[in-house]
Amino acid sequence: MSKTIEPLADRVVLVREKPAEVTAGGVLIPTTSQDKTDEGVVTATGPNVERVSVGDRVLFGKYSGTDVEIDGKNLTVMREGDVIAIIKVST
Repeated sequence: MSKTIEPLADRVVLVREKPAEVTAGGVLIPTTSQDKTDEGVVTATGPNVERVSVGDRVLFGKYSGTDVEIDGKNLTVMREGDVIAIIKVST
């Protein structure tokens, strides 16, 4: 049976970006020492969310939200107010 998650009120669900495994200088970072990332992609929004939408790449506080695992996927649920910015890519 497949599970889905539907956020309530002003909550958003997102997938965090994978942390960097190698520094700019080429040093390998062990997984136990990697920090949580502060970027992610929104996968679901609650009915009261006004500023972000599904598919937006966002920036948020490093330790914001609650991490959950649904059907083997690691997700983070947080309030819309914890989202600091939407990341726009220009060409």
